Amino acid sequence: MNLYTERHGLRKPIVSTSEISKEVYTLLLNTCQEYYKNLTHIFKLQQHCSFVDQYYIEFDRSQFENRMAIKIPNILRDDYGHIAAPQYDDDYDQYSLIDLIEYVAENIKDISEGWNNDRYKNYWDIRCLDTTKVFDDYRNEINEIF
Repeated sequence: MNLYTERHGLRKPIVSTSEISKEVYTLLLNTCQEYYKNLTHIFKLQQHCSFVDQYYIEFDRSQFENRMAIKIPNILRDDYGHIAAPQYDDDYDQYSLIDLIEYVAENIKDISEGWNNDRYKNYWDIRCLDTTKVFDDYRNEINEIF
């Protein structure tokens, strides 16, 4: 899978971009973040609830952030290394955000999530499905912002 910057030879950092404003960048990034859990089939974190002695799956944000550091090295990050929206006078590479949007779009899958037990609510479980109906929702939200 080639991302936007790879296809167009734009891997070098761009000093400053202005076509995607900071506000639009933030909206687009927030939309991507809303769908991160739909990448759980790739970034699984198996947890254990000792109270009920059961294993469950969560989205592994750390593994995701590490992969994105390699896959999309120029995307803006905060002081803790997390993908972030521009603040104040931060320089940002809008094409890296487009890479992130495409990465999520190409890998998004449906999930089913909920409490293990409606009464005791010991843990929140994510179950990965092998369908991509959620892609249409994601695409529509991204296109609405553009």
